[in-house]
Amino acid sequence: MTNRHFFRLDFDVDVPGRWYLREPKNLEGQEVSDIWAFIEGKPVSAPGPLRIPFSRPGNPLDFDKTTVAGTPVVSARIVAVFREMAPHDVQLFPVKIEGQLEPHHILNVACTVRCIDDAACEEVQLYTPEDGYPERVGEYHSVSGLRIDKSKVGDARVFRLWGWHPPIIVDGDIKEALERAGIVGDSSTKSEEVGGTVRCAHPRERVLTSAHELLPGPAETWKPARRRHAPAELPGAHPAGRPAPLAEG
Repeated sequence: MTNRHFFRLDFDVDVPGRWYLREPKNLEGQEVSDIWAFIEGKPVSAPGPLRIPFSRPGNPLDFDKTTVAGTPVVSARIVAVFREMAPHDVQLFPVKIEGQLEPHHILNVACTVRCIDDAACEEVQLYTPEDGYPERVGEYHSVSGLRIDKSKVGDARVFRLWGWHPPIIVDGDIKEALERAGIVGDSSTKSEEVGGTVRCAHPRERVLTSAHELLPGPAETWKPARRRHAPAELPGAHPAGRPAPLAEG
């Protein structure tokens, strides 16, 4: 099914007045033991009750990332889309955000696919033995103009990329569901098509605003709309590999 479209999901860091989130802590105020665990593209054990303090208070976003590790934090509207459309690919862990009554979850993308199309990207740089990280040799030091080989994705709908973990990739159906929910197409969340890979970003005044597909050739921008606010990389991953249905915390 190579006629599918994929987008990179992200948020707009330049949204005026947006909040900034610190790393998650347990109820005793201790930071989680591994702040990077939720960005590695693999299943994790349920962390138990967590809360997230502010680095800087501000307007809430439907989709955001913590300021150091980049752990994705999502609103109930995004949770509903992923639970319905990609239950095999993600884990969702409830988290309490300081001063917020609305429910939020940590989003752990638990699926990794080896599908970056090196030749179609603008530029890729790989780790070599000379870099001094033997465990990362062959993985990506940097990727510009991200494109993926859609023929290698299989049936994954939400995934991270083998050897290059920062992007979260979603398929076109999920992008459209986020648009219908008012999360994509706003100035806070955006996405871009990646020739098989997707990029998107959003702040929460309108949630998703624009997106572009990660395809060879020009890409059009897609962001989630901002939501109205209330006052106040894995060595050994299998191509198209995905875990069984995951229990949520």
